[in-house]
Amino acid sequence: MENAGYTDVKGLKLDDKGVWTASAAKDGKSVSIALDYQGNVIAK
Repeated sequence: MENAGYTDVKGLKLDDKGVWTASAAKDGKSVSIALDYQGNVIAK
């Protein structure tokens, strides 16, 4: 997630579909992010 430009990653959790979710910061803004099984990081 940090390699995708996100900082201050917190609350990392694995859901029942195998997707990791967390809160993070990017460009000074708080965002919710997800990391899927293919390694894609998506802002929600």
